[in-house]
Amino acid sequence: MAQEIDVKDLKRRRRAKKAKRFFKKLIGVLLIAVFAVLVYYTKDRWIPFFDGIATRYLPASQNTGELAAGNFPIKITGSSNYKVETMENAFALLDDANFCVYSVSGEKMIYKQNHYANPFFCTNSKKALVYDMGGKSFSLESKYKTIYEKKIEDAIIFARLGGNDYAAVVTKSDSFVSVMTVYNGYGEEIFKWKSVDSRIADVAFLPSGTGCVVATIDASNGQLVSELHRFNFDQKDEIWNSSDIDTMVLALKIMDDGTIVEVGDTKCAYYSSAGEYIGSYAYKTSLVDYSVSGQKAALLLENEERRKSSLVIIGDIKEDIKEINVSDSSKQVLAEGEKVLLMTENSIDEYASDGSIRTSVKISDDYMDFHKIGNYIFLLGYSDINRIDFNG
Repeated sequence: MAQEIDVKDLKRRRRAKKAKRFFKKLIGVLLIAVFAVLVYYTKDRWIPFFDGIATRYLPASQNTGELAAGNFPIKITGSSNYKVETMENAFALLDDANFCVYSVSGEKMIYKQNHYANPFFCTNSKKALVYDMGGKSFSLESKYKTIYEKKIEDAIIFARLGGNDYAAVVTKSDSFVSVMTVYNGYGEEIFKWKSVDSRIADVAFLPSGTGCVVATIDASNGQLVSELHRFNFDQKDEIWNSSDIDTMVLALKIMDDGTIVEVGDTKCAYYSSAGEYIGSYAYKTSLVDYSVSGQKAALLLENEERRKSSLVIIGDIKEDIKEINVSDSSKQVLAEGEKVLLMTENSIDEYASDGSIRTSVKISDDYMDFHKIGNYIFLLGYSDINRIDFNG
């Protein structure tokens, strides 16, 4: 009998221990969950402390600048006024006579003669939209073939390509100042907006692909002003329009968090996804070049009289603006995620989050522009394209 009681007591104690262990694990899981929630909702307070901490105190690295061999340099057979845009792990080249796509190793993936009088193009990650500025034709090209080609009734002013292959084509009109027509990835018309009293200057697609933001230019009291308009492609009327701002818009970009960046000729302005004005940065000297990534905006300014240039890097328009004095021979700027690269006559420099040069590569003064794909930089000369390694 005593042995039976001992066995029952032993089983009871085992169950008690298991329950105790279970509740300890449950409490541990709950504490971790609460901590994770607190970390997530307070990230804006502590993440800036770690911004660039891994690279802030490291010495700047130096790339060799050795030019690639093999298929490089790529010779430009047409006009020196050619255009290059990136397409994921490839780049597209358009000149007066041809449209070509090259792999990063310089292999020709597609070659197509174009018959446009004034060819222009833009790209997303995988496709290119080629159009005849002032003409009536455009086509959507992949890395391997033509997806569709279309001819329309009115002359094309410019066109933009969204991430889901939607194309916004802005045209002239006898009845309106300008007209925007949006086509899906098969060339079918899905949306049209006719601007009655202002000229369409740029179009930026929403990351979701369900709509776009349009920048227009008009005159007010003898001064050019810009305004933004937001559309959904499944609704006829505009969702909102912003207040006027006294600058002539040059480019419109939408960042990863939905913030809208309007680069003008005299200032750079930020708007929320709801069209609310956040703030702006007025240029102290003349704008030379600009670039906007999903996270930063970079402006290259120059004072011609004093022969001084400055690089302005904007993270948060209200509290994260860095002004850096740079070489007066600076040519081009590129914002890539959190990184900003600057091209001078003698180098390409990558700037860290604190405004210091993180890494650099020496180049000759024979190049007028550059593009970056992965750890490669493609240098655009007047008659050829070269490639160098660039490890940031």
